[in-house]
Amino acid sequence: MGGETGVIIAKGTAEVNFTVRLTWNRP
Repeated sequence: MGGETGVIIAKGTAEVNFTVRLTWNRP
């Protein structure tokens, strides 16, 4: 697995975590 692939996966994971947090933090 190359460095670019790792960055893409990390970016995708961050976006998913961000979306999940927004959903869970709804009052």
